[in-house]
Amino acid sequence: MQISTNYMIMKRIIILLSLLLSIFVSAQNIQDTFFGQKLGSKVSESDIKKGLEGKFSTDDLSVDKVYPVTAYSAGVVSFGGVVWENVTFCSFFEDQALGSVVFSRKTLEESSIEQDRKRLEEALTKKYGTPEKNEDGGLKWMGENGISVVLTITETTGFLGVTYNALNLAYYHLDVMQKYKDQINDEL
Repeated sequence: MQISTNYMIMKRIIILLSLLLSIFVSAQNIQDTFFGQKLGSKVSESDIKKGLEGKFSTDDLSVDKVYPVTAYSAGVVSFGGVVWENVTFCSFFEDQALGSVVFSRKTLEESSIEQDRKRLEEALTKKYGTPEKNEDGGLKWMGENGISVVLTITETTGFLGVTYNALNLAYYHLDVMQKYKDQINDEL
């Protein structure tokens, strides 16, 4: 009888600890620095080139400015065990606050994207806890540090009506993105 009671107490303690651990894991800070660029900080073309230099080609870095957004896009990069078609650093307003870093890749073969999505989902879940479902069918992890990461697969129709599957991994600074949304709403 004593062994059974001790077993039940130990079982309850283990369950309680595992619940506390899952809460602790999901309340972590999410990565906020990519190739030397920190979300929420000022960024420039030269900063991004410096961060990518020696790792990836910076010759094809493109800069698109449509106030209040400046998008810096670089060609092929490797991140999280995936080779991405491009990475885009989006900064906002005159202070050029880095609001998001988006990795994307598209292909005609859904199976290769699905394998990468599953591998990324497992790694992100292990690192940041259980995700929420996003409104667009993706998965979202929220960190205590005001950073969010979203993993999605979208279907895109390209040139001549060819349909591509796109895998996107996006990191956002929530305060910068909220300021951007507020400004857009104020303009209306």
